[in-house]
Amino acid sequence: MKEFRNFKSSGYDYVRLKGTEFINDKGPVMITFNLDEPKNQIIIKMSGNISIDDASRNLNDIANLCRKLSDNFTIVNDISELSIDSEAELVTLNKVNRKMFELFKVGKVIRVVGNSRPILMQLSKIDKKFNLKDIYYVPTMNEALALAGKE
Repeated sequence: MKEFRNFKSSGYDYVRLKGTEFINDKGPVMITFNLDEPKNQIIIKMSGNISIDDASRNLNDIANLCRKLSDNFTIVNDISELSIDSEAELVTLNKVNRKMFELFKVGKVIRVVGNSRPILMQLSKIDKKFNLKDIYYVPTMNEALALAGKE
């Protein structure tokens, strides 16, 4: 895992991120994590085209960081720069979330989806299908952080 500094995206200033960047068969991918223990939250930023293998490879890193948080922590998942070509990729994202709910007592998941209405519609449909609760969708990171701060 590599450390990134002063990375700005989606109107949020990511500082001291840990994560990976690599190229898969669809192009460049970046997955970064920012653990905020005092706020009991983890911010996960994903960009590019992420396959099931990419997500699985990084699930252990995310899980290890989440072990440092208390029960009912918040996951802020910025997918506003994620390229999603098929419903299968959305199902992959959903499987990662379900695994987190299996491993931990998660309070809520906030997804930053940008302004993509089709992605929002597909994600909410898949979340309902898999009976995931306490998942919120917002267009910007600032709105996600404001929602994360509310109890």
